[in-house]
Amino acid sequence: MTDPASVDRRDAENRAAGIGDGRPIVEEVLRFEGLPAGALASRRAIVRWSDGTEGEAARWYADEVLICEGDLIHKTLDQIRALHFLRDREWLQS
Repeated sequence: MTDPASVDRRDAENRAAGIGDGRPIVEEVLRFEGLPAGALASRRAIVRWSDGTEGEAARWYADEVLICEGDLIHKTLDQIRALHFLRDREWLQS
């Protein structure tokens, strides 16, 4: 059973981050997949969104960017894209 205090805290954090505006957030990471050669990335994350749908949250090249489950949970697609952009930029500048 979920602790009501933790639910209230998460809701407050989500509102502060602008998540409560109707955009779906990642509820669960279902799997990380390798992509075939020639794809536009080498890895992708498949998630369950808060609206009940399942789909791809991110694609990346594993030798350039590290993405883990904790990076995706309770994030909107826009937040995930921003994270990917920042990490990719850091890699390119290193």
